[in-house]
Amino acid sequence: MAELLSAQLHIQWANDPSSVPVPVNQMAIQGAPDSETGNPDGFFLTFGHVSPPIIIDPDAEKVRDVMESTVLPVVPVGHFFLTAGRLRELQRLLNRTLGEDNDGAAED
Repeated sequence: MAELLSAQLHIQWANDPSSVPVPVNQMAIQGAPDSETGNPDGFFLTFGHVSPPIIIDPDAEKVRDVMESTVLPVVPVGHFFLTAGRLRELQRLLNRTLGEDNDGAAED
C-alpha cells in the first residue's frame, strides 16, 4: 500500500479588477438529498436580485393594485453547491464576521 503524503498548500485570492460586486437582495437554499438515505448531504445556494417596479402614479390605491398584480422576476447572480461541512464552515465564518453575540436583528 502506498504511503500517504501530507503537505500544506499556500493560496492567494486573485484580484480581478474587471469583476464588480453585484447587489443581492434575495437568497434561497435547497437541500440536495443523498441518493441512498434521502438526507441532505449538500446544499444549493442561489443568490439573486429583484428591482422594484418604477411607479410614477401618486394614487396609493392604483399603486397597491399594480404591486399586487405584478410578479417581479428575481435575476440570479450566483448559484453554488456546498457540502454540509462547507456550509457549516460558511456559517462559522458568518458568525465570526457578524459577531457570535448577534441576536439576529437586521442591521442595514
